[in-house]
Amino acid sequence: MKRISIFFSIFFSLIYFSSIYPWGEKGHALIAKESFKALHYEMIDFIHYADIVISKSSDPDKRRPYTPGEAPKHFIDIDFYNEFIEARMITDIDSLKKVYGDSIVVEMGILPWATLQTYYKLVESFKLQNPDSIIYYAADLSHYVADGFQPMHATINYDGQLSNQKGIHSRYETIMFNKHLSEIQRVISPRYAKRIENIQSFIFDYIYASSFYSSLVFEADSIAKNISQKQQVRVKTKNSFSIFATLLFSELTKGAYPLTNFFLPIKSTLFYLIEITSNSEKLENQIIYDDKYYELLWFRTKDMTISRAEKAAEAIASLYYTAWIEAGKPKIPKFNEPNYYSNDNNISH
Repeated sequence: MKRISIFFSIFFSLIYFSSIYPWGEKGHALIAKESFKALHYEMIDFIHYADIVISKSSDPDKRRPYTPGEAPKHFIDIDFYNEFIEARMITDIDSLKKVYGDSIVVEMGILPWATLQTYYKLVESFKLQNPDSIIYYAADLSHYVADGFQPMHATINYDGQLSNQKGIHSRYETIMFNKHLSEIQRVISPRYAKRIENIQSFIFDYIYASSFYSSLVFEADSIAKNISQKQQVRVKTKNSFSIFATLLFSELTKGAYPLTNFFLPIKSTLFYLIEITSNSEKLENQIIYDDKYYELLWFRTKDMTISRAEKAAEAIASLYYTAWIEAGKPKIPKFNEPNYYSNDNNISH
């Protein structure tokens, strides 16, 4: 029995680490891809970087576990600050630290300032005409901007932990988004890049909007849960194998999978298991949200979600364009190597 437990522990760990990034990568890759479509033709040399930048648009997530100081760059619990509530947010990080202290500001997240710093690094990279640095900071900028357009990255109630809606972050950002990825791909159409006059104000403005939109996600979650409640599956045990069997049976009985691809319900079941084990200390009586729930969540957040993804792509393109202009519109060098910036020594930090 001990060997079986070890086997499943290793098995689920492998599945977790091979799946957690690709699920998040889909949204970031889509937004990054659309951002290049929004660039002007005069940046054609940079547009040739598209494939490699898109492929690295989730690198900041991948280095979070082992890079000190990376995690706070992905969010800001901006509604923690009274100044934000009163429409007088302190946007200078040093001034904010004087009021709240360095540790609190970092704990609440530093996404806008990380985005701003990455933007200036990209400007410098364009000036130096350094392909390694251009790719590195263009990918990072794409990621941080996309995070800033996601409502759950701009609220202190980021996972519904303060409103009895635990797990809403992954349900909205990952599971729902990926269920409707093909639909989003069909309709998303960002406008062309434009020059930004005040970079810091631009960044804070879209983060403000994201925070305001978080209430729409919470409301949609509550309504979707109430309507779909009778069809939800509840976990009655802590045993991982029993949980897996219960959820897999639920998936198979939906009849939504072709007999030729048995892996699909297994993959779906594993992801549900990852969701509840990573978002709750207690597994008993945890709700596994069904297709009806996600259908309702999508129905109420569809327009906002597509709009935020679209505007994120526009913002990324505009920041690329403005950074290139600020650098003096230099000639962007071509690159031939298949795997750039594998050596960090080539990057101007």
